[in-house]
Amino acid sequence: MFVKVAITVALAAAICWHFGFYHLEDITSTIKNGLNNAVGNSKNTAQPAPSAASTKEDLTPPSQTVEQPTRLLSKEEMGHYNGKEGSRGLYLAVYGQVFDVEKGARHYGPGGGYEFFSGRDATRAFVTGEFNEEGLGDDVEDFSPKQMMEVNTWVEFYKKEYTHIGKVVGRFYDANGEPTEAYRQAEMVLEEGRQEKDKEDAENRRYPPCNSSWNQQEGSKVWCSDQSGGIVRGWVGLPRRYFLPGSKNWKCVCVHDRDLSNPHMKVFEGCGPSDISCKMN
Repeated sequence: MFVKVAITVALAAAICWHFGFYHLEDITSTIKNGLNNAVGNSKNTAQPAPSAASTKEDLTPPSQTVEQPTRLLSKEEMGHYNGKEGSRGLYLAVYGQVFDVEKGARHYGPGGGYEFFSGRDATRAFVTGEFNEEGLGDDVEDFSPKQMMEVNTWVEFYKKEYTHIGKVVGRFYDANGEPTEAYRQAEMVLEEGRQEKDKEDAENRRYPPCNSSWNQQEGSKVWCSDQSGGIVRGWVGLPRRYFLPGSKNWKCVCVHDRDLSNPHMKVFEGCGPSDISCKMN
């Protein structure tokens, strides 16, 4: 019996060693413990001491990603990254943030539909759509909170889709990469935009927009559902014209029973007060 067990233990250990499951020292311990168990001499149930090699592996700190320093590029340097022959690469900047758009060369490179964005910070044009020299700049001093929200949306898009390289030294960042007064002013306007967006989202949840459709035979139609306006909820509501306070303009919203008495809500002409669908003239 001893011979059979010894052969079995040795064979199992040899297989483990062949496939790299253990270090050689571990195999030796395995055979020794197996033989002791076979003859009834194994009195110590503690695990074998780790080998020097395994101890070294345990003490080795996990690899850490080294964060690359942020590059600072002047406007002149940015001009060398327009993707044209002899250029250093293909970069663009939004709100002072520089991105490598090489993988989108068919859009941003020479001949691409958006080549005018390359090699510069054209923040203004991302919002205004003005692609002349004046429009292809970074001046956002006159931007509204809503327009600054659009700028921020573009920054987030490029952060997600492309590699961030660094910052442009100029309007938004100084020679040390620190925010300028222009940047701080723009951030204040952006914060106003965020607050307005939060308020708008809250109002849309309370008064979700109506569904609407139009065809030549029936004309326009509005109606409510438990998902109209993209707002999923546990109620349907009734379509009403919602007159914005202090304005003659209105929009179609779906109103919960609790808000039907709101003086800013008006029933559509030719539509019953309890109808969930209305045809419009």
